[in-house]
Amino acid sequence: MIKREKISDFKLKKIILHFCVDIEASKAAIVTGINRNTINAYYHHFRRIIALNQVQLIGSLKLPASDNLVVGSFEDLLAQIKSKVIRKQMSGYPVYGLFEQGGQVFCEIIYNKAIADIDGDQLVEGKAEMPYSKGFQRNYQAILFGKFPRLISIEKFVQTQKKSSSKEFTIQSFWSFSKRRMGKFNGISKHFYYHLKECEWRWKKKENEMTAQLYNLVKKKST
Repeated sequence: MIKREKISDFKLKKIILHFCVDIEASKAAIVTGINRNTINAYYHHFRRIIALNQVQLIGSLKLPASDNLVVGSFEDLLAQIKSKVIRKQMSGYPVYGLFEQGGQVFCEIIYNKAIADIDGDQLVEGKAEMPYSKGFQRNYQAILFGKFPRLISIEKFVQTQKKSSSKEFTIQSFWSFSKRRMGKFNGISKHFYYHLKECEWRWKKKENEMTAQLYNLVKKKST
């Protein structure tokens, strides 16, 4: 929660609108007359709410049997990668698994070295502030890893009988959108997880759809 005095519903809607239109906090402060630090705090608050909502959405998905555990564990995947450089990049930074379902792309943590000793999937308060999974929860189509995140097809390292499908192209399209959007921010590594989940939420949505949904999520969180 934001440590603040409660602002009016009118101002909240203004901040939500500028967030959904993707206007930077400094510019939104000029237009709305609301303090920039207040808007920054709300923007981060929105991203946390969105991330939690997306995690819950993934948990509610009814995935077909073909999307069950295929690879095994993160260590199993590392063992199949010949490149020492890639292995180092994957073991030193959070690794995300990406999969497509119903035209949407979802991202999950496969491995997070910062909190690798924590059991189960959870949102962690503190420096990491991201969930951690001890193994592959489903058959991901791609993985995202590295200090400067790199997307690769998981089939490059894992031999399967599945033929390439439109899912890989959908994920590539999502990642192109995400890179373009996050490219305008300077130094988002600290909150990369939240920005990635925000892109997951934003992708293919119209501004009025995002505005209405985010307002409902914020009001639901505050009750």
